[in-house]
Amino acid sequence: MAQEYCDEMKTVLVMDNAREARRIAAEFQCKVAKCLESTLASKELVERTRVGLAQYTASRGAIDDLKKIVSALLIADAIVAFNQARPASIDNLDVRTLAAVRAPLDAFAAKYPHAMPFALTIVAKHLKTPWQLIRLATKMAPGKRASQIASTPYAASVSMVLDHLDDKRLGLQRALQSSRVTMAKDILTEIYAIEDALEVRIEDLGASEWGRRLDGLMAAVAADLQIEFQGLPPGSITFSDRAKVIRTRLRMEC
Repeated sequence: MAQEYCDEMKTVLVMDNAREARRIAAEFQCKVAKCLESTLASKELVERTRVGLAQYTASRGAIDDLKKIVSALLIADAIVAFNQARPASIDNLDVRTLAAVRAPLDAFAAKYPHAMPFALTIVAKHLKTPWQLIRLATKMAPGKRASQIASTPYAASVSMVLDHLDDKRLGLQRALQSSRVTMAKDILTEIYAIEDALEVRIEDLGASEWGRRLDGLMAAVAADLQIEFQGLPPGSITFSDRAKVIRTRLRMEC
C-alpha cells in the first residue's frame, strides 16, 4: 500500500499537480488510519507493533505517540476545519480575541473532547506569547484554584505551557554551554515570565501536579545556572537573576 502511494505520488509531483497530490495523500492517510485503528484494537497486535517499533526507537512512549497520530488522522478534516475557523491573527489572548478563539474551540471540544490538545496546539502556534494559552483554562474556570482549573475542558493548556517552559529550559542550557550570553538572558527572562504567569493565575499551584512539575523545572534551571555562573563573563548574569535562582532553590528546600 505504501509502495503504491509512493508510485502515484511521484507521478503527480513530476506533473506539478498539487490538487491531485493532496487527494492521493488524503486517501492514503485514511487507509493508514483504518489499518492502525484495527491494529491498536488487538492486544496481540499492539505488542507485536511495540516490538517492531523497538527496532527504531527506545522510547517507551512510541505506542502512545502512534495512538495520538491515529487519533489525528481519524479527525483530520475536523482539525483542518478548526484551523480555518480560528481568527486569522492571534497576537494575544485579550478579552476580545479570547472570545473569538473560544467559539470554534468550544464547538470542537463538544465533538472531539479527546482531541483538544490538537486544537490547543494550533492556537499556541499562532500566539506571540505562548504562555497566554493558559488563559483559555483560567478564564473559563469557576475559580482560580488549581482543582477548579483542572476541571475545565482546556486544562491541558496548563500542561502545554509547562512543556513550553521545559523546551525553554533546554534552550537555556544549550545557550549557556555555548556561551551565548545575550540569548541565555532572553530565554531566562521568558522562563521567569512563564513561572510568574502560572503562579499569579493559579491558586494552590504548589499542591498540584502542575506545581510540582514547575518546581522541578525551575530547580533544573537553577542548577544549570549555578554550574555556568563561574564560566560566564563578569556582569553577564545580574544580581536580580542570581536572586531569582536563590529564591527558587529556597522554595524547593521549604
